[in-house]
Amino acid sequence: SAHERTVRDAWEDAAFAAEWTLGGGVARTNPNRAQQLDLLASLVSARCTAHIAQGTTSTRVLDLGVGSGLAARRLLEAMPARASIVGVDASEAMLALLREQPTDRLEALHVPFGDLETKRGELLSDDDPFACAVAVQSLHEVDDDTKRAALRFARSALAPGGGAVYILDRFNVDLGSPLADDHAALWDALHVDGDDDRKLPWTDYAAYMAAKLDDAWASPQACVDLCADAGFHAEVLYVAFNRFLVAARAAP
Repeated sequence: SAHERTVRDAWEDAAFAAEWTLGGGVARTNPNRAQQLDLLASLVSARCTAHIAQGTTSTRVLDLGVGSGLAARRLLEAMPARASIVGVDASEAMLALLREQPTDRLEALHVPFGDLETKRGELLSDDDPFACAVAVQSLHEVDDDTKRAALRFARSALAPGGGAVYILDRFNVDLGSPLADDHAALWDALHVDGDDDRKLPWTDYAAYMAAKLDDAWASPQACVDLCADAGFHAEVLYVAFNRFLVAARAAP
């Protein structure tokens, strides 16, 4: 569909999807990814646990951009046994990789962000709203109007009064900054415990980012502002190098 072609990387290409998932590129471009997913998992688990303690049925999590399931599986390890994930993604190639490793409590549907509203009947249930929604490295792939539409859909899908959205994504670093040398030193420090064969030199990563300036948020605050446009109160909970974690609750 036209919505699928608005994503900025070639996720519909099977070779591209496999290289990203299996080739180690995700770790090379984000050496703190494991820690970031653990932080996100803690938030999601706490949200689901709170819903269980309140006696509600809302223990489902909506994953906006589930991809090949790498992040979803990590979240499930931390979530209560009753909780489950419903993931949506625009890429059949990524979903094919997910389905190669069937996972209990993880359901995945082919739904581009721009088509979420048309799939409302399949995704939503009046008696089982979502405890929370997550978007891991996915919303930067689409334009701002599509971001807003996805977030508004998520807001309508959350349990009244208690649902939240967690966005873990990347933003642009000023590569022309007078502090460029410090960016480089910090990048090297982030890789200190990594496998030498998987380390990405700063010069290579800087070139990678320069080629993808339209494929990232302008800043964490830009995400907060867009969440506000979609009817949320949002705050930045965490920033590490060029990654952020934003939490959003429906505005009163």
